[in-house]
Amino acid sequence: MSKRIAIVEDDPAIRANYADALQKHGYQTATYAERGEALAAFATRLPDLAVIDIGLRDEVDGGFELCRALRAQSATLPIIFLTARDSDFDIVSGLRMGADDYLTKDVSLPHLLARIAALFRRAEVAAAPGDLARVEAAMAAAMAPAPDDDLVLALVAPVLAAFPPAEPELRAMAGFLQGMASERRKLREGLAAAQAGSREDRREAQAQRSRAEAQQERADRLQAKLEALTNLEKSLADRPHADDTDRRTR
Repeated sequence: MSKRIAIVEDDPAIRANYADALQKHGYQTATYAERGEALAAFATRLPDLAVIDIGLRDEVDGGFELCRALRAQSATLPIIFLTARDSDFDIVSGLRMGADDYLTKDVSLPHLLARIAALFRRAEVAAAPGDLARVEAAMAAAMAPAPDDDLVLALVAPVLAAFPPAEPELRAMAGFLQGMASERRKLREGLAAAQAGSREDRREAQAQRSRAEAQQERADRLQAKLEALTNLEKSLADRPHADDTDRRTR
């Protein structure tokens, strides 16, 4: 998403020229002619960067007042004074009020664009967590009662991939944390696989026992039937002898 730059300039032609030049280089712009108008807009939404003239219509030092108000709203918002006033007193006053840069209106467009890009880079670096903060957060995650190894690996990856390289001590610590988290994750995955295999073995053993019990039950039924048939066969075989005995007795 393109950055939004506020231009506070009371001269309509200059204001339009700045806006057109910045838009051609991919920036969004919002333009204001006076301090009150700009403050009302900033109360709703702050820009990503503000370019301010010092003299705003009837307010000789309106830009200074606007800078002071903006800095009270945000300690990190990049602010550039772009003005015709070039005295040391004005330059020092503007910077002391919180501006990040002070340029005069005879500055070339490439120079202005380079200053704006530099301020955006500085703001992005300040907003991003530093290598030390990443390593400290990774260490806290690694040493927690329930270590979050995925978080550790995510935190140390930018430190190890940074160019130019991070400080040797930080890289060494990041490498140690990465190795520890990777090894612990491998162990955890191996344990999970072993547990899954153990459960599968238990299920298979249970299935084998069930099959064996079913087979034994069938065998018992067959044995019972065989015994019954054997008894019937003996009974039938003994019956003629019993008949002969009866006839002799009679």
